[in-house]
Amino acid sequence: MYQMDPLTHDQVAKLAKLARLSPSDDQVERYRHDLASILQYVERLNALNLDGVTPLFSPLDQDGPLGEDVAGPGLPTATLMAMAPDRIEPFVKVPKVIGEGA
Repeated sequence: MYQMDPLTHDQVAKLAKLARLSPSDDQVERYRHDLASILQYVERLNALNLDGVTPLFSPLDQDGPLGEDVAGPGLPTATLMAMAPDRIEPFVKVPKVIGEGA
């Protein structure tokens, strides 16, 4: 089994920065130990012999893949317009969600 070098304080601080977190030095030390434990557990899982084990794609009882993705009946335009809070017919006006917002 591969033995990973322990994570350094600087490595954990860099990970926190990439995640846009600002932990204190005490928190970085605690995370360093927590992450090391997680990585050790993953190494234990990697060491398991899984030959002949069928991968589990879903925890649900499913006989096979889902059905074809086929478009169903759409909402009538008049119904949609009646529900829309703001519209420029035949379009529904929505707030900007990409970029810097409204």
